[in-house]
Amino acid sequence: MLTLPPIDSVTALLSGRVQDTVSLDEVRRSFASGASQSIIIPHQYADLVRILTEPQPPGTLHWLVEGVIGWGIDHDPSDRGAAVVLWEIAGLLREELEKVGRLNDFYWPDIG
Repeated sequence: MLTLPPIDSVTALLSGRVQDTVSLDEVRRSFASGASQSIIIPHQYADLVRILTEPQPPGTLHWLVEGVIGWGIDHDPSDRGAAVVLWEIAGLLREELEKVGRLNDFYWPDIG
């Protein structure tokens, strides 16, 4: 399997599974439909957690939420505000991967 850099992997996840959604419920449904079928979603989840836990260039997280997903972050239009949204998305994906036994045996930060 071709391995993408984490930012490209996360961009693909967000543009493919989150971009056309309007609510977190829609995001959950999108993840639920792909968690058991897609071979790359667990890797994309790992890359999303990596992006959120490792330092990123300024503006990266904001760009992922407002530029890639297309969601406005009115409450805090910064990387910090974008991180809150991305952690919510990561939590939903983690839950769906856990339901189908595809989270793998790696250590994941507690995002619950």
